Parts: sequence; C-alpha cells; structure tokens
Amino acid sequence: MGTELAGFLAVTLMTNREGSSGPSMSGKRISPFLFGALTLLLLGLLTYALEISRSAKSLVEAAGRIQSASAAYEEIARWRSRSIGEFREERLQQSGDYNYEFLVENTVLHKLHLAAPVIVAMTMTVHGDQLRSIVLVMYSGRDPANTSGVWVHEWFDSGPATGFHVNQKDRPLRATVDFSSAVSVTQRQKAFAMNPNCFLRIRGCGTADAILPGVWQLGASNEQP
Repeated sequence: MGTELAGFLAVTLMTNREGSSGPSMSGKRISPFLFGALTLLLLGLLTYALEISRSAKSLVEAAGRIQSASAAYEEIARWRSRSIGEFREERLQQSGDYNYEFLVENTVLHKLHLAAPVIVAMTMTVHGDQLRSIVLVMYSGRDPANTSGVWVHEWFDSGPATGFHVNQKDRPLRATVDFSSAVSVTQRQKAFAMNPNCFLRIRGCGTADAILPGVWQLGASNEQP
C-alpha cells in the first residue's frame, strides 16, 4: 500500500499546485491562507483515501472469513455502524431468503480525477440460520467498454463438491469464479484475495489478474479440502 499512497500523494500535490497557479489576489498576505487551505485539503483527501482502502480490505477479508449464518450476522452488525460504505438489505419474496449487500467505492477520488473509479461489493444470502452464498465483486475503470472486474461466488447449498470454475470468456479484462464451500481454507483465501490497493491507483487495476492476483490459475490448481 505504501507505493500506492506515495503515488496518490504526488498526484494530489501536482493537482493542487496546478490549481493554485496564477495571479495572487493580495500578494504575500494570501499565501499562508492558501497554504493552510491546501494542507487541510490534502490531509482530508489522504484520510479519506486511507479509510476507503481499509474499508475495502476489511470487506475482502470478511468474504473469505464468513462460513456460517451467525458469522454473517456479526458482520452485518459491524458494517451497519460504519461511516464509510453503503449497506442494503432485501428480502426475496419467493424463497424467503435475505440478501445483505455491502458496498465501498472511491467516489470522491475519482470525481476529482485523483484515481480511477473502483467499487467493491459483497452480497451474502441468508435464510434463517443457513448461509446460502457469498458474492464478492470488484470493478475498476472509467470506460464501461474497458472496465476490468472480477466476480467471485461461493455456494454453501449447491455447486460442485470441490474445485473451481473460472470463466475466461472476457480475459484479460474480466473473470467470474464459482466454487463450493467444500474447498480448503487456503483455496478460499486465494479466491477472495482481491487487491484493495486498486482504490489508490491513478489508473485503477486494468485487468482481472491485477484485481485478483492468480485468478486464471484457480481453475487449474483445484485442491482437495
């Protein structure tokens, strides 16, 4: 994360320098004011960037950690109290399942053109005391036609007994991964190990492998739990 923060800091400083160039309204008297204002702006942006990156990392780690409905409900309680990110709840009428969605995006950074738009979202489907599935997605890019992304879906009530199915149709930009909860802990962690540093990169993460390192090897390295 250090390299991404250093790059973000350099871009922010350059942006502020370019934005503040030009004639001064009151000579030297306004310089301390401008310096103080720009310093506060920079600190605010860095604080926001750090919190966004930490929230994304927390969400990614939660996806690989949750293995039961009780753990899902604990995570729901934690995310409801967060100031960063969005939380949505939906009841599916036909099945009676509940979808709980958590979403983090770097809205401020990409609107200021300090980083590419990046979004990470986790959806948990729960029915009473049964965890049905977990979906973790991350997308990065300004141009819809060239947006990179990874969709990872873990099934708890169906799906193959072991192993992964990796859809490579849109390689190298996008990948989808499906697997059963019967896989090993090591493989599960690899499948959910998305890169939170994408949120701080000027150009985001341009390929599926940059978002989820090793994504194309998941299907070739099926491991018994």
